[in-house]
Amino acid sequence: MLNHGNLLNYQAAIDAQETLLDLLCKLLTLEPSIHKSNDMFQSRQLTIVSRALNFIHKKSVLNITIPELAKVSFCCIRTLEYSFKAIMNMTPKQYIIKRRLHLIFNELRSNNVSSIREITTTYGIVNQGRFAQDYYKFFNEYPHQTQKKD
Repeated sequence: MLNHGNLLNYQAAIDAQETLLDLLCKLLTLEPSIHKSNDMFQSRQLTIVSRALNFIHKKSVLNITIPELAKVSFCCIRTLEYSFKAIMNMTPKQYIIKRRLHLIFNELRSNNVSSIREITTTYGIVNQGRFAQDYYKFFNEYPHQTQKKD
């Protein structure tokens, strides 16, 4: 479901992620054959990722740094990255970039923005060309194409 998150709206993808994290927590606590130390490690990874995701989605600042995310998750950067890789199959930076792309996509679709440069500046995008390439890779259309759709 996470691999096809771009087909869902942003809130549905967030709800799906939270549901998956809850189900993973329940699965890990019900599985008796896993060694207790491994179970505790996986449970800790879920806790770290859950704290990070809660911070990302409740924080109004769009330019969240990885060290800041590690600090609120009560772990080091390396542990945060390993936990994200194990649970989400992506790094925290990749997750933040995808989230930012979805937020920009939703803004462009809402037609509340007069220019693409205005929205990219709001979201802290510095390199417009790189942004357009990343946007195209993710949504299979350029930002100006999304903005023109009704």
